[in-house]
Amino acid sequence: MIKLPDLINLNLILPGKCMFCDKEMRLSSKSPYCSRCYYNLPKKEYEKRCLLCQRVIYGSGNIKLCHICENNKLYFDVNYAPFSYKGSVEDAIKRFKFCCRMWYGKYFAEFMAKELEDKKIKADYIVYPPVNRSTYKKRGYNQSEIIAKKLAKVLDLPYSNQIVVKVKETERQATLDVTKRLENLKGA
Repeated sequence: MIKLPDLINLNLILPGKCMFCDKEMRLSSKSPYCSRCYYNLPKKEYEKRCLLCQRVIYGSGNIKLCHICENNKLYFDVNYAPFSYKGSVEDAIKRFKFCCRMWYGKYFAEFMAKELEDKKIKADYIVYPPVNRSTYKKRGYNQSEIIAKKLAKVLDLPYSNQIVVKVKETERQATLDVTKRLENLKGA
């Protein structure tokens, strides 16, 4: 497996690819993404969103939760994400998770840090959800752990892998619908 320092050295010889559109970029580019993709990222600035899942909420008034989160007991107060999970962001996240593009974690962490700083969110620790053991063996890494470590470094916060512990193996969440995902995590 190629390690991150080896990737950096390879980029001196070979052109890098944009993390969002996966197209080759100029040799002179020091950015992990092309300017076209950066300016077209699916930002969430003007949409009313569910505080927990970040789905778009339609309707007027002071609605804070979508119908799914309102009808299910969730164990956190708020969730922030820098982008909507669609288009080039969705593609990049899938490559990060399933195509061994571990170096994306640094840049996702930077986007997340900016989101947290913009919203003036304070935290005590940075934690991450553990993955299924078989998934970890197959993939070789936990993408959430990579982001958590980088995010902790960027925000100068302590990182802990002991606060959230998986006590029961579960089915892969990606294969389940929303209702089954919530059921799958009970007691995990």
